[in-house]
Amino acid sequence: MRLGEQQLRQTEAALSGELGPELMELMRALSLRAASTFPVGPRARTLAAELGWVDAAEQLRLTVLGATIADSLREYLWWLERGRELPKMRAAASLHPDRLAGRRVLEIGCGFGCNLLSLQASGVDAFGIDREPLYLQLSPLLAGLANVPPPRVACAAAEQLPVASSSVDAVLSHSSIQYMNIPRVLAEIARVLRPDGIALVVTAHFLGYARSVLTRRGIVTAPRALARQLLILGGIAVSPWFGRALLRPGDPLHPTPARMRDLMWQSGLVLEDTAAVRVGRDVVYVAHRASS
Repeated sequence: MRLGEQQLRQTEAALSGELGPELMELMRALSLRAASTFPVGPRARTLAAELGWVDAAEQLRLTVLGATIADSLREYLWWLERGRELPKMRAAASLHPDRLAGRRVLEIGCGFGCNLLSLQASGVDAFGIDREPLYLQLSPLLAGLANVPPPRVACAAAEQLPVASSSVDAVLSHSSIQYMNIPRVLAEIARVLRPDGIALVVTAHFLGYARSVLTRRGIVTAPRALARQLLILGGIAVSPWFGRALLRPGDPLHPTPARMRDLMWQSGLVLEDTAAVRVGRDVVYVAHRASS
C-alpha cells in the first residue's frame, strides 16, 4: 500500500497542523479498540474521514488505509512517551544501545523506524527494512515531526534480505518476526551476520501471548473476536507439526522459548545460555552465528 503524492502532502499537513496531536491520539485509540475512552472531537473525526482513515458513515471504524497509518502513529506516540528509547531497554541490558556502539545494525520489520531513530541518536550505524511501503513513506514525515534526521530504510522482505552475507554486526527484530516465516528469517539472519555478530530477537512467547489475549478488556463479551483468537491460539499450539497451515496470512506465530531455541539452532544461530530474558509477555533472545 502506498500513498499518492497528494495524499502524502495531505497527511503531512494534517499531522503537523493544529489537529495533529488529537488526530494521532484518535488513531492510536482506534487501533487499540479503546476509542470509547478517548474524547473524540468532531473536527478530528471529520478530518480522519476526509483523509480516508475512518469510515465516513461510521467515524470510529478504521479503514484498511487508516489501520496501517494507525500502526505507525501508535508506535510514534509510544516512542515519544518512553523518552525516545528502545522498548524494554531498561529491563534487558542486551537491548541497550551501548552494546551496539560502533556496530553496523540491521533491523528487520522496522515499521516507520522508531527503533532506528533511537539507535542513530546513540551513534549506532543502523538501517532497516520493512515490506510495507506505507510505513516507509511515513518515516521521513514522522522523523520531521520529532525534529530528527530520517532513518535509513528500504522496502524488502526479511525472508530474502537484500544484504550481502557476513556484512552486518547485529540484527534486531522487535515484535515483528511473529508475522514472518520464522525459520527462513532466522536463516537469513545467520547468513548476513558476521562471525562475531549478534541477533537480538524480541517476541512474545506462547503463554504470554495467550494470557494477554484472554485478559484483554472486552474480549469475553465479543464472541466473534474471542472465537477468532481461540482459533489463532489453537493454530499456534499445533504449529510445530503443521507450521502456518492452520493460521491465516497476517496471524502471529509465537513459539515457546524451547521451540524458538530449536528453530534458532536449525537456522545456524546459537542462543546464549542466559540470554532468553522474559520481560512481561515477551522474551528477549540473544544469539550468535554458529561456528562452521
